[in-house]
Amino acid sequence: MLRNNLMRRDTANARRIIPVCALISACALLLLIHNGKVPSVLTFGTRNSGSENILREARSGRYFYNRTAIRFKKTSEVRQCYHLSRSLRNQLLDIDSLGSIGCKQRVPNVIIVGVKEGGEGILRFFLDKHPSVMFPSSDTIRYFDRPTFRKLKGMAWYMEKMPYTSPDQVTIAMGSDYFASRVAPDGIRNDIVPKPKLLVILRDPVKRALLEYYSVQSVKGNPPSSGLVKSAGQYPYLDSFHHIGDSFASSVINDDGDVNVWNGVVNVGMYVIQLRRWFEWFGSSQVMIIDGDRLENNPIPVMKSVEDFIGVPRYLNATAIKYDADAKTHCLIKPFQLCPPAKLSYPAPDQNTVNTLRSFYHRYDRQLYQMLGRNFTWFKESLFVNQTASSFSETHQAAEKETPVQESSDQLLEEETQ
Repeated sequence: MLRNNLMRRDTANARRIIPVCALISACALLLLIHNGKVPSVLTFGTRNSGSENILREARSGRYFYNRTAIRFKKTSEVRQCYHLSRSLRNQLLDIDSLGSIGCKQRVPNVIIVGVKEGGEGILRFFLDKHPSVMFPSSDTIRYFDRPTFRKLKGMAWYMEKMPYTSPDQVTIAMGSDYFASRVAPDGIRNDIVPKPKLLVILRDPVKRALLEYYSVQSVKGNPPSSGLVKSAGQYPYLDSFHHIGDSFASSVINDDGDVNVWNGVVNVGMYVIQLRRWFEWFGSSQVMIIDGDRLENNPIPVMKSVEDFIGVPRYLNATAIKYDADAKTHCLIKPFQLCPPAKLSYPAPDQNTVNTLRSFYHRYDRQLYQMLGRNFTWFKESLFVNQTASSFSETHQAAEKETPVQESSDQLLEEETQ
């Protein structure tokens, strides 16, 4: 009898404990979902649209891009969500066709994060004509570098700006001001799961500074009104002040002959500092660094590398891109003849200003080589490549002797501005 009483008591205790255990398990599962642990477990491998929708609803604050492998799909087989005829270009197909193809607005698989005036315009010009690539209609959507705006609008606002894409396509967004932002990497990493691939396009920092100065000049008038530009007009929400003076020299060099490191026109060109921040958040395997000057002068091999990196079939080859002697630039010849916009022309700066800037960027060019282990086109014009060395091996040895920077990117920039 005693044994029967003990069994009944154990059964009653089990009935009370089981619901409590179930409740604890459910709470733990919700906590994992909130912290981003469950999506990576539940979606091992390729996500389908069903699991994508479930996860999106579960994670309300974070979005997932389509990871369908399209590398092996021919461009002629890529399903399109927009009319291809020139008369109806940029118009969506009818609703039934969109549904049957699987077209919907997706967050970007790839983001071009800069740099500003680094050649991102010509990169978009070529990629925009690839059948497997879709861009938003706006050139640049400022979102991830604006914390207050992100909190106010949310990802739903950002999603409304995205184009419709089929499962055969990738979505690429542009944010050329993201590169110099301290908050953009955090915003992208936290709002998009898994991490998107990033394209960074760099060019000669002296040339980039010139282009940025005269780009602002063309907007503000000629001559430009001098002053600091921040949180308004051209450069809202940037971390650095952008001083646009009466001349380029007065904007980047002060009366004592020192470079205005605090000026965003200058410090954006300190590429190694900015890149270290992006590598800390995304890792080097998620980021492709493009030589903007090489892209401009010989785009075909560069675009092949870009196509392989973002995972689309090769399309922008010698049959699609040709040099146009009249336009003095490389143009697309399919699906029809089209050349990029004319380059911005500007007066040449005085040589003393150029030499001062090249001397300033010398340190960062060396560190950039140390970090990436590759040359860039502008190195031959900078002090990094040899007024003394006559070969690549000597340049490599010189770079190895340079003391690597151990501080974080934010600490480096703070030290320079002080």
